[in-house]
Amino acid sequence: MREATLGSLDPVVVAAFDVPLFVIASAVAAFGVRAAAVVGAGWTAIVAVVLAVYATVTGEAGWGVLAMGAATAASLLAHGW
Repeated sequence: MREATLGSLDPVVVAAFDVPLFVIASAVAAFGVRAAAVVGAGWTAIVAVVLAVYATVTGEAGWGVLAMGAATAASLLAHGW
């Protein structure tokens, strides 16, 4: 599953950014802090774009691109954008 979603990216490095910018931001957003929701949604969109470029160049992480695209769309819908 890791290879299908991250390719050969180091999961520890990915988690170092994902935990504060997505996990913690999403948890804070659940308490109604709009700025945290913007950070989480923004990070999701950035990861989707970067992962799409990575997948295009390397041929890896195709499922990760699909998952992040869906997550970005859901984040934007949840915010009413």
